[in-house]
Amino acid sequence: MAVSRIISIEDVSENLGVSNVPIPTADLEQSFALNPNVKQVLIRLRERGIIKIAFSAGQSGTSFFTIPPGVTMNLDKVNLASTTIYFQCNVGSTNLEILQGV
Repeated sequence: MAVSRIISIEDVSENLGVSNVPIPTADLEQSFALNPNVKQVLIRLRERGIIKIAFSAGQSGTSFFTIPPGVTMNLDKVNLASTTIYFQCNVGSTNLEILQGV
């Protein structure tokens, strides 16, 4: 039996932004600048793999937060305005999916 999970964006306006960030190479840090007025962010990998997230350049391989396969990271009600996230994945040829609520 298939199990599904509902992902919701709460307490944000109808202005949602979807970004699909290509990850062509495994274990190589990349960056993504969040919208200046973002209030909530959902981050997940499109395919299986482990994502390492950091908030400082050069830290996604040493001091990071791990998003395991099949998990969506939900950052809600935190001040993320004008934040850049730095990330890398243990597999290449995949996409990081980012949903932002402003």
